[in-house]
Amino acid sequence: MSKRALVAYADALRHEVGTHVGVGVVYPSMVASPIHHSTAEAGRIAAGDLDAAPLAAGMVRRRREARR
Repeated sequence: MSKRALVAYADALRHEVGTHVGVGVVYPSMVASPIHHSTAEAGRIAAGDLDAAPLAAGMVRRRREARR
């Protein structure tokens, strides 16, 4: 699913639920995944360590801060 499709889905969900539920969309950076292997082997991207854990921790932290 494309990023634009996710935004459209979130927009529709916001419209449907009104102000009862907060709806957000998160655009993560690259994460470690086999999908990037061929691109890295071709030298088109840096193959450094891509770890989703810091991204997930940041998302949780920001959500908790928003609730205060």
